[in-house]
Parts: sequence; C-alpha cells; structure tokens
Amino acid sequence: MKKLLFFCFIAASLIGCQPNYTEVIQTLHEDGSRRLVYYYNVHNNDSTLAMLREYYPSSPIIRIEGSFKNNERDGLWKSWREDGKLWSEGEFKAGIRDGITKVYHENGALYYSGNYKDGQRIGTWKFFNEEGKMIKEVKYE
Repeated sequence: MKKLLFFCFIAASLIGCQPNYTEVIQTLHEDGSRRLVYYYNVHNNDSTLAMLREYYPSSPIIRIEGSFKNNERDGLWKSWREDGKLWSEGEFKAGIRDGITKVYHENGALYYSGNYKDGQRIGTWKFFNEEGKMIKEVKYE
C-alpha cells in the first residue's frame, strides 16, 4: 500500500510540473486539416513559443516537430515519413545545428550520423547501407 501511495505521489508531482501549453493552429492544408501548429508556454500574462509541429495532409502523423528557446530552434528536432517512420533527428542550439544528427533509410536502418558544431560539420560522419553495414566515413575538421 505504501508503494502505491508513493507511486501516486510521484505521478501527481510529475503531472503538476508539466508546462501549460496553448495550441495555435497557424496554417491549414487545402483539405482543411491542420498543417502547422505552434505551442506557446503560457505563464501569467506572458507567452513564449515553445514548440512546433507540422502535419501531413489529412493525417494525424507529424511531419516535423521541435522545440524553441528565445524564438529559435533549440533542442532535438525530428522528422517522420508519411508512414510514421522516423526520417531524421538533429540537435539545435540558438537556431543553429549543434550536436548529433541522424538520418534513417525507409526501412528504419541508420543511413548516416554525424555531429555539428556551430552549424559546421565536425568529426567523423558515418554512412550505412540499408542492411546496416557501414559503407564509408567522412572526416571533417
């Protein structure tokens, strides 16, 4: 019983800490389905852009999703194919690519991965075929 109460307390605490987002549908597809949706973090009488989602036409599948900080891309951004499979993911900092980037084949296998620093490719980028075998490496300074 104590474990159940402890779990409920933790769950309630986490739910209570969730940000209060307001969803604003920015644009629609020609068929009337939502296309571009902005999410704003509302605190008192102030709101800041927190996240963006772009959807495929007539579908609940997200095409692109990512977060903002100071109205610039910041954090992890992801994109999906129309079938819902992950297409790519990459990190941004202050609107510029910064961190790991991964792109996937249609079958879900990793196509390539590498790192950005201040918008420039750095380090070793690895490329793979659809079976997951590494086919080349490219080194950036």
